[in-house]
Amino acid sequence: MDRRHFLQLSSALAISAGSMGLPAFAKAAPKKSLFLLIELKGGNDGLNTLVPYKDPLYFSARPTISLSADTLLPVSDSLALHHSLSALLPQWDTKQLALLQGVGYPAPNFSHFRSIDIWDTASNSNQYLQEGWLSRFVQTNGKQFNQIADGLIFGTDTLGPFAGKSNALVISKNLKLETLDEQPTMIQPASSSKNDALAHLNAVSAELNQAKYGLRKQDVATNFPNSTFGNDLKLLASYLAGGSEINIARVSLSGFDTHTNQLSRQKRLLQEFAEGITAFSEEMKQQNRWDDTLILTYAEFGRRVKENQSGGTDHGTANVHFALGGRVKGGFYGNTPSLAQLDNGNLVANIDFRQIYATVLSQWWQTSPTKVLGKPFENIPFILS
Repeated sequence: MDRRHFLQLSSALAISAGSMGLPAFAKAAPKKSLFLLIELKGGNDGLNTLVPYKDPLYFSARPTISLSADTLLPVSDSLALHHSLSALLPQWDTKQLALLQGVGYPAPNFSHFRSIDIWDTASNSNQYLQEGWLSRFVQTNGKQFNQIADGLIFGTDTLGPFAGKSNALVISKNLKLETLDEQPTMIQPASSSKNDALAHLNAVSAELNQAKYGLRKQDVATNFPNSTFGNDLKLLASYLAGGSEINIARVSLSGFDTHTNQLSRQKRLLQEFAEGITAFSEEMKQQNRWDDTLILTYAEFGRRVKENQSGGTDHGTANVHFALGGRVKGGFYGNTPSLAQLDNGNLVANIDFRQIYATVLSQWWQTSPTKVLGKPFENIPFILS
């Protein structure tokens, strides 16, 4: 087993979401900022999310999966949201929802695994980095937080942007609480003190074993949708209500790889997303945390402009993403990608996703983006100071 595998294993020790019989001495923390990263896993189709409903090229490229203008939710003279996103309209009306258009990166990759690795590590397309961008952030700036762990992960067991030396907790509904107590004892100390990887694994295992005692739940009154995504958000909200020290979390919503039967699948998924996020925002307002909450979506890529022969779309490039929060400056950012000027059938990106990360780092966390991203990127002014 190599060092990287040891480091990833140590960070991914999982705890139960269902049985939090935690001791009373777990200390409640003062309210601090929350960065919530939402992964639209599989690659959401941005063109049917923010629809250019007056462009005839949209309808000609998608004769069977284009969305009728009379079903959409207009947000400008030429753009409209998918009707399943209606729960987000109040956030748009109060200018607390930003729509980031044409998000991608140069020389895009069409593999799920490689492209999400690029997003997670904030690398160039031809660059292979070992650590996620959030892992690099907490290593260089984490002392400003007193959180129980570097991050909580819901909806997936992959570390993603936490990969590397960060101590993130994977919240699993399939494991019992005692699993975390047992795992560190299953890994015996190395016979040689020179085994740095195993020494690190044991040290982090002990830290995570202690971290679980900082998770405290308190029931919330907000009505969350009864879906896996909604339940994950409800659980995160209940940890925050209980005083758990959480500053960064990631929740994955899977199923967006819509090669077939896209209309019904995307409709369901976007509704789950919108209703879940709306419930979470309402609960954050009830907890007086909304102004200290930033929600950002990401995905490995968008979809091709032209529909395929199976009522779906194939892997594409540029995409639209959402940013929400009490300090979000709502509106449109980036240019609407032109359907008349495609790159081999794909939308051309005009926002590098690392510009979004740079904005989060500099405007949300007041830290140097270059320390984390390796080079400067122009900010996008969607966060109020």
